[in-house]
Amino acid sequence: MARYSQEIIEDVRHANDIVEVVSGYVRLANKAGRMFGLCPFHRENTPSFSVRPDRQMYHCFGCGASGNVISFVMQIENFAFPDAVRFLAERVSYALPEPGDAEASARSQARKERMFELHKAAARYFFDTLQTPQGAAAGEYLDKRGVSASVRRRFGLGFALWQPEGLLEHLKVQGFSPEDALETGIVMPSKRGGGYSCRFGNRLIFPIIDVRGRVVGFGGRTLGDGEPKYLNSQESAVFNKSRNLYGLNLARKAKSREYILVEGYMDVISLSQAGFENSVAALGTAFNAEHAKVLKGYAESVIVAFDSDEAGERAVLKAAPLLAAEGMRVRVLRLRGAKDPDEFIKTYGAHVLADAASKAVPYIIFRIDTLRRQFDITDIEGKIGFLREASAVLAQVDSATEREVYVDAIAKISGIERSAVAKEVGVLESRLGQAPVRRTPLRYAPRRKNSDKGAENARKNLIYLAANFAQAAAQIAKFVSPQEMGDPDYALLLTTVLECHSAGRDIVPAEIVSRFDELETQRKAADVFASSLDISEPHHIERYLNDYVRIIKLHNIEEALKKPSDDQSSAENLQRLLESKRNLDKLYITI
Repeated sequence: MARYSQEIIEDVRHANDIVEVVSGYVRLANKAGRMFGLCPFHRENTPSFSVRPDRQMYHCFGCGASGNVISFVMQIENFAFPDAVRFLAERVSYALPEPGDAEASARSQARKERMFELHKAAARYFFDTLQTPQGAAAGEYLDKRGVSASVRRRFGLGFALWQPEGLLEHLKVQGFSPEDALETGIVMPSKRGGGYSCRFGNRLIFPIIDVRGRVVGFGGRTLGDGEPKYLNSQESAVFNKSRNLYGLNLARKAKSREYILVEGYMDVISLSQAGFENSVAALGTAFNAEHAKVLKGYAESVIVAFDSDEAGERAVLKAAPLLAAEGMRVRVLRLRGAKDPDEFIKTYGAHVLADAASKAVPYIIFRIDTLRRQFDITDIEGKIGFLREASAVLAQVDSATEREVYVDAIAKISGIERSAVAKEVGVLESRLGQAPVRRTPLRYAPRRKNSDKGAENARKNLIYLAANFAQAAAQIAKFVSPQEMGDPDYALLLTTVLECHSAGRDIVPAEIVSRFDELETQRKAADVFASSLDISEPHHIERYLNDYVRIIKLHNIEEALKKPSDDQSSAENLQRLLESKRNLDKLYITI
């Protein structure tokens, strides 16, 4: 059965949030950032089935079932890997290539990779141009906005000239033709006939980088009076503005589960420079449901910090419900005395913004306050209208405790008896009803094969150390070969992790799990990333590293010694193995 390209598999996996998919089969409850429920793969009375939204992985502490969203569908629906991918693709209306058309899929993947490389080369050219006299105007603009040189480098800011000749020549040296640049939309056919013009001419350039570190497109801000003020790349095979958030590639490295959502490029840059590295923005379009789904993969809580004008308020009222619908805690930052976060920081300082962010109000309170200003609650009709609208908002709040708090707030604002407010909310809530929970028959996870558990645990934990600590990975690459892992799956896992470090790519557990087709192999890969080693002190890494390397090497030596030896070469081999065993006592790896 043909396998889809890794790029397509990752697109499908990213589009299907694991909490959403699992919730269709299991009732989940949030406990300290993890979702827990009764395992659908074995009988239990106490929930031991855990889902990690931040990692997009699941693990059962009872039966050992583990994996990502594709693994879950394979196990719960008894699907083969390609069928699980198709199932998830249909769920989000993702168009897959025709089954068996591996050649077309490979061509599509190659085309995308070429576009990524072209974008990377173009971003380098734009960045270099900003440093030249021709980029002086853009540099002066950034100086006025207080953007430091280090932040310019961090975000890869650049400048595009009116004429595309320099860009095209730079791309030609990198092996790209004008037609390649035309396909990405970086250049356009000249309106004067013949030749090309630069799409982003005379604009400050903001490279748009996805969470995998690839330049997928560009945003450009005019430095004159031209329109539009901001211009984005055209939609392409690698760029979809509804599925990307500006700054997410950097914000995710802050490892915060609370993000600040702003409106524009400069807000993200200004906040990041001030220390708020967990800031993201939509790409020149209204924040939509796709953006919310993307953000859910990284955040549990979102502070919405849009512009303080009427348009910004309307944008909050559209964005916040989308975030709340994804199960995130949503608060609204009121920027008093400034039009946007960038101006607020420059006027009052980062410490004042931090204080204001800590006091950001829950979205429901913001919504109720907005409604209060729409009605004259000194008038009877206005008071009734406000009660109905506010109660309709509260009826959609899942938490009974939260509703109680908001009922008190409405009663206090309107002067209406609390019991009357609670009754109105109750009536509306009963009309909304509750969606039935889908139940599925119990399935049982296969028993794990018995093997040398000490060696297997050492292999798993050694790969875990390599995945999570770069200094450990560097030493493991020197002292342990993949072949020494004694298992082809662990060998491939170690190779993959070490290659990611070598290439400077992020280690994404859910992505690595998707590289395996078999459910049992996926479980083994997921188990590696579900390790619970105590790494509370730096010296623990070194101690574990030495322990696991010794266990693996000793196990391999002992297995080799069990083999019969009846000739001279075997005797020599025996001597070598015994010498290796003695040398293990002297081995000590430092990091």
